[in-house]
Amino acid sequence: MYVGIDSRWLARTTVRNPVSSTLDLCTGSGVHALLASSNSKRVVAVDINPRAARCTYFNAKALGLTNIEVAVGDLFEPVYDEKFDLITANPPFVPSPVDTLGYRDGGNSGEDILQRIVVGLPNHLAPGGSAQIITELGERMDEPLTSRLRVWLNGAKMDILILRLSVNSAASYSIGHANGDEDYDTFLNSVHDWSSNLRKQGYTQVVSVLITIKWSDTILGEPWTRVEELQPPHNNAGKEVEALFIQERLSRKLNLYEILKQSKMRRAGPIGLTEARLLGSELRANSQANLLGSALPIFKWLNNVEEEILVRMEKPLTLAEIIVITQELNFQEEAVILAIRSLIRNGFIIMT
Repeated sequence: MYVGIDSRWLARTTVRNPVSSTLDLCTGSGVHALLASSNSKRVVAVDINPRAARCTYFNAKALGLTNIEVAVGDLFEPVYDEKFDLITANPPFVPSPVDTLGYRDGGNSGEDILQRIVVGLPNHLAPGGSAQIITELGERMDEPLTSRLRVWLNGAKMDILILRLSVNSAASYSIGHANGDEDYDTFLNSVHDWSSNLRKQGYTQVVSVLITIKWSDTILGEPWTRVEELQPPHNNAGKEVEALFIQERLSRKLNLYEILKQSKMRRAGPIGLTEARLLGSELRANSQANLLGSALPIFKWLNNVEEEILVRMEKPLTLAEIIVITQELNFQEEAVILAIRSLIRNGFIIMT
């Protein structure tokens, strides 16, 4: 039971806040249950494969961990109606034309197990808790990935953060998964089977994603969805994932203007600015920003108002001071507030 790159991505992006209870579904070798034991009073690891359960039990015993319970069963079935503060899952997710590898294949769509996990979250995720799932999703033309997740949640008031970590075209995905090392014809036939299955599903590409789902803050109104495209993390990034939720929710507060008037703002840290000249009907310069030192290197294009605010924020500033500075540049106050909201949302400035 090897630990694949997808398990490493989930391990590096799991939020490690102290919690009372954690549920690890499709536990396999138990890697995520073992990691959760350090920040959770109680961990329940579930797998439908008895061999996987024995492996997890052995690993927990070998490490001297006493707060891990191992259960053999089908997803949420062994925990009945219990609720958990943290739910992690690395389910079988490959959209496969065959059903030969139980730990890998998620049915023709790749979603057979994932869908059942998401459907069960409203019944098993405790208030204030987080569910974090590493998976692959087939992507169709003009269909947001989140539309399926919303259908599966069946109207539950939950916020969704999707981190797109890598993308494979349908062709490269088919070639990468095809069997037939023994002869060329067998390999080509396998490629054909895989590509035909992806076409039947309407998939043009397959995306590796980390999905984080939390109960919504009802004060903010309707549940939100945020999608970010970034390089896979090489270091622990749980704090950055948690920060994305905090920043998004703060930027959506209806009384943000009143909060800003009572606070000072400063840069969140060193920010790299890369200037680029866009070629088209007119030449114009734009700047791309990223927060240096972040384990999740998210790059954002800045408009001129956002860039000027960041450049001039050499010290903590009040909202009134920012408005005075930007009025000298003929920026309207409404545009300044929108720029500050965007900079907060993307983690470039924080309030003190």
